[in-house]
Amino acid sequence: MLRAATTFLLLLLTGTIFAEAQDKPGSTVKEPAPVTDPVADEVFDAASKVELRGRNVPDDWAVLVDSLSKTPGALKTREVVVGHGDTLCSILKSNLQLPGCSQKAVEVTAKLNDNDSVAREGKRLVIPDYALVPSSWTVTFDTAVTEDQFRLADFEHRWGGSIAEKTMKDTRVQLKLTSYDVFVDAPLDSRSAAKVDRAVPENPVVKSLSSPATVAPWIKKLFSVSNDLEKRAAACQQPGFKIVDSISYYQLFGDDTPPTCVTQCLRGECPEITLLDTGVFRHEVLKDALEVGGIDGPLGSTSGPQCPFIAWPGDVSHGTMLASIMAARKTANSAFTGLAPSALIRSHNYVDIPNPGAVATIVDDRANHVFDRPQLFVFASSMRYPQSSLVTSGQLQDEHRRTTDIPALVSVIANNLTWVTAVGQSEGGIPPHQITKISPETPMNLGDQRSIIVVTSCDPCSGPAAKVWSQANYSNEQEGLVSIAAPGGTETHPIPGVANQTEYSATWGTSQAASVVGGVSAALMSCYPEFDRDGRFLKSRLLQTSQPFPNPGPREKGLGILDAKRAFLDPSKSWLDTGAGFEALDSYKVCSGSSINLMDDQNTPIAVDTPRDFRLGQILNVEPNAAGTPEWVVTYMNLMTAQRREVGPGTWADGASLLQVKKEGNPPEVINGLQIKAFVPALTSIGSDPEVVKCL
Repeated sequence: MLRAATTFLLLLLTGTIFAEAQDKPGSTVKEPAPVTDPVADEVFDAASKVELRGRNVPDDWAVLVDSLSKTPGALKTREVVVGHGDTLCSILKSNLQLPGCSQKAVEVTAKLNDNDSVAREGKRLVIPDYALVPSSWTVTFDTAVTEDQFRLADFEHRWGGSIAEKTMKDTRVQLKLTSYDVFVDAPLDSRSAAKVDRAVPENPVVKSLSSPATVAPWIKKLFSVSNDLEKRAAACQQPGFKIVDSISYYQLFGDDTPPTCVTQCLRGECPEITLLDTGVFRHEVLKDALEVGGIDGPLGSTSGPQCPFIAWPGDVSHGTMLASIMAARKTANSAFTGLAPSALIRSHNYVDIPNPGAVATIVDDRANHVFDRPQLFVFASSMRYPQSSLVTSGQLQDEHRRTTDIPALVSVIANNLTWVTAVGQSEGGIPPHQITKISPETPMNLGDQRSIIVVTSCDPCSGPAAKVWSQANYSNEQEGLVSIAAPGGTETHPIPGVANQTEYSATWGTSQAASVVGGVSAALMSCYPEFDRDGRFLKSRLLQTSQPFPNPGPREKGLGILDAKRAFLDPSKSWLDTGAGFEALDSYKVCSGSSINLMDDQNTPIAVDTPRDFRLGQILNVEPNAAGTPEWVVTYMNLMTAQRREVGPGTWADGASLLQVKKEGNPPEVINGLQIKAFVPALTSIGSDPEVVKCL
């Protein structure tokens, strides 16, 4: 997808003329000429027209301004007075209609103010006088094409305020819009690498990437943690010990082997994980995965144990542990295998990064590579707001500033990049606490943003006693700032991993849980590279397929536990398990007159108050209630915002027909809720209402 924008230069800049795309089945748009340098070989005058359509609109704007500033008298500027709470970013966005605020945009503006980028209240600030102006454009969808039905609904949801006219002819729907930015459904080699928050997503899946025979039997038990992993690591203390059989972090999910695509990377697009943490030691299981960064440590005695196991050394090993959980690769001397062994690690020692702008530069750089290979960020720490005055009495004074004042996170949100972060836990005698939208800790206060995944740890992670780990920070269901739970280990069952260049250790916490989610996310990207084109699709898949807590308390309500088995089912298909394992469906339809009628333990109907734009995400048969009666949980998803809602647990009020399903190679059949052990609709089907049919 390409974001194009137009901007005033000198006296007048208006939209560039677009050529109509060739008429063909499916969606069409007016496509611009190939992407060019916005200032190359141009001579500007009062009537010049410039269209910014590079990888990053604020950056292209900054290049344009910087180029003009090098010609005496060419740059037009004006003064603004800094108001209360203004930042240089907010001033540029509000005065010039910039869609974001990149580090380059800040730098070129600071040059006009004696290299001062601090906006002090009452100060007269010089800014470039080149504001974006809207363009008029059209887009056409063919509702006879299944994908276009979803894309049209998504498009109207995102661009509703910009649609000036809507016309329909046969199955074609044409929308005329006036907006500051333009959606272009361009070919892969010419589209922008930066994914923006209003771009219409592609269908996030590729058909038939993995066969049901490969995926369906995978992982028999949900997080039934095997002690073998710990015992084998602990046995490394014994002289002469050598691991001879495979040890995989998928033992956290059971004893099965993951799909082959996890290690092979379909289409050669192995994901890149940008890990912002402590430095990663070049242990033999990590050295080939380290694409950027990596540190050397003492090699130890060559006559000692081949797999030494040491006490947890603390923060110095934190990043190395997370990297090994996600991307360790089996070698001749070590069989530790990460969750995404084909992934590449770009390690950045967070404490060595000089300033928040440098972090933003790292993020922007990776945003420019999203079409080269899937990109994922993992960060198990917290960031500081650049202005200490934003936080008083331990609270953020304006919840809206959580999305505007840290450049790196602004870029993550604007580009819909997948960012996995830990919710945090009790430390230094401070008990766990609730994370809210005005909590000073970030990015864990951004879990409601559609591509940011905030992870907590569960203990235990399966069975009727499954709970959020007692030492983890938490959120409430209303704010929904914690996205998902995953195993992070405990003091009695720590997760082993690489500690330094030659040794292993074990520890536990929400950081380890975040790396588990990061590893599974990277593995999903290995199997389905399209997941990374818009981070909300990956987040939606993890939340859609998560396992509900069977007896949720306030900290668990509305929250699910990561379930890799269901997440790896081909997301382009709907899947049904009636007791014999998952089977792929050609289609499913909802029986007319049917509804989700669940009853609680007192035989009282459970109210279903499904918000607008939420659609069926999953039906699961869960743990029986105290009386031993089978119960179900129904979840709903909003694919636009990657939000999840949960109804239940409860029993079915009746045995009325619920769905008409067609399994591959079989005629349609009608089923009721009592027959369902698990039903997972295709991810794309969540974007529109299912077809309704009369069931006999």
